[in-house]
Amino acid sequence: MRKSHLWSGLFSLCVFLQIILLTGTGFTMDFPTKPITLYVSFAAGGNMDITGRFLANAAQKILDVPIVVENKPGGGSTVAAALVATKKPDGYTLAVISNQAFLQRALMLNVGYDPFKDFTLICQYGTGLNAMCVRNDSPF
Repeated sequence: MRKSHLWSGLFSLCVFLQIILLTGTGFTMDFPTKPITLYVSFAAGGNMDITGRFLANAAQKILDVPIVVENKPGGGSTVAAALVATKKPDGYTLAVISNQAFLQRALMLNVGYDPFKDFTLICQYGTGLNAMCVRNDSPF
């Protein structure tokens, strides 16, 4: 992992923890009192899984409770999003979801949840780069 990505991830973790622990989220100082589940919306071993597990591991050490990472791939993040949308909004269920795939699917299809009403964005910790490439000798 490049150094700049590591520092970006650590900064995002600090922001994430500050939002949960220090702002008016409705949590008392005894939060968390039980394990937290983090759903990763892509298969194990990919970028989303690696970064999600990195954040979970770091947060687990600070919060002193287990953070269980579960991969729920499929549907361009809609499988994990639909699952999380049905959970109690108590701070014990989190998700790592590609916002491009998450928003695009929800805006184009009836996925059973509203990304603007059913979720609260905690932090954005990464960006994806897309590129269209052609051969060097292409006329384009």
